[in-house]
Amino acid sequence: MRLEPPTRSMDGWKADLPASRKRSKAKRDPCGMQLIQMSVSNSSFAAALQQQLERHGDWVVVRVDQPDLSLDGVIIVDDGVLEKIVSGLPHPERVVLISRNQCGLLTRAWEAGIISVVFESDSPETALLAVLAAGLRVPMPPALPSA
Repeated sequence: MRLEPPTRSMDGWKADLPASRKRSKAKRDPCGMQLIQMSVSNSSFAAALQQQLERHGDWVVVRVDQPDLSLDGVIIVDDGVLEKIVSGLPHPERVVLISRNQCGLLTRAWEAGIISVVFESDSPETALLAVLAAGLRVPMPPALPSA
């Protein structure tokens, strides 16, 4: 049985992350691993999605109460978190919203620039596809000069 990392604020994680994970540095580490911050209140869905992500990709998945928007990588949020971060959301193309199928919520997400939306009733496998697409939209760092 695999234990999930505890959910905590991003402040504690930011200090633990290498400089390559911070926005001012490279977008990905040399091994190609990408940070995914997940702030989803449905713990069983979050655990299933995290399991899918770890099985099918080279990501560092961190479950947080509130995502740190200054860090690179994909951000997975639900409706409750979206309401807190929607104003001034940098790089909304990297956000995946797990949402109820309600017109007002979807309108706010669209107006914020979020293009990856998965409904709460969808499977974690469907959410995985949205995360893969969002990951492709995260800018890559410039190539290192060859020696």
